[in-house]
Amino acid sequence: MRDITIGGLAKTYLVGGLGKGGKGYYALDVTDPG
Repeated sequence: MRDITIGGLAKTYLVGGLGKGGKGYYALDVTDPG
């Protein structure tokens, strides 16, 4: 999980891979909207 600031807005992303032998990654925006 990583906090990133884009255009003055703080966002939190969870980044992972598709496992052993997987050929891709994913990123989920898990920023708390409240």
